[in-house]
Amino acid sequence: MKKTGIIFDVDGTLWDSSDKLTGVWQSIIDRHDDLTKPCTKEDIIRNLGKPMDVFAADIFPGVSKEKQAEYQKEVEEYENQYLSEHLPECYEGVSETLRELSEDYPLFIVSNCQTGYIDLCIRSAKAEEYITDFLCFGDNELPKWDNIRLIAERNGLDTYVYVGDTQMDYEACQKSGAAFIHAAYGFGTISDPVPAISAIRDLPALLKKLEY
Repeated sequence: MKKTGIIFDVDGTLWDSSDKLTGVWQSIIDRHDDLTKPCTKEDIIRNLGKPMDVFAADIFPGVSKEKQAEYQKEVEEYENQYLSEHLPECYEGVSETLRELSEDYPLFIVSNCQTGYIDLCIRSAKAEEYITDFLCFGDNELPKWDNIRLIAERNGLDTYVYVGDTQMDYEACQKSGAAFIHAAYGFGTISDPVPAISAIRDLPALLKKLEY
């Protein structure tokens, strides 16, 4: 019998932390005189889903790559601390849907975030017992498609479905061999016709319809 796993993105799929992230990145800008460009929520949303070094290069223009890397580390440390104390809420229905899905599928998370960020999302969703494994860019500095494939390999998955909200997620699935479902309530649109959900609660029914 084939083993099918469901792999989730974080931002725009399980929660929207963009308001809190805007404050975190701006607080780092405020610490340094060489950072003069303010951070807006639009800046954050535009970069969600990108590796953290790419994220930092966009938010911290006009300084060297070495400085961007230094300030990125400051963001990562402060972000995890701040979000732990001001935990973003997951989208409505996330906890219940993960519980329901875990009865039929092993569940996973792969994101381009820093180490510790996924842990916070799992805590917000009260999903510790439902998530089998997770992996992020901060763990190994590998792109999302490699980490999707790694999750599949180390958990013995024959088939794996990635649920994400952006074109980058879709392209990562094409490279990793994952099937893709668009979280259309998130931040992005997809260039090709793909299966989609308008709310996380729609996912179990769609998976059954697609015969996963």
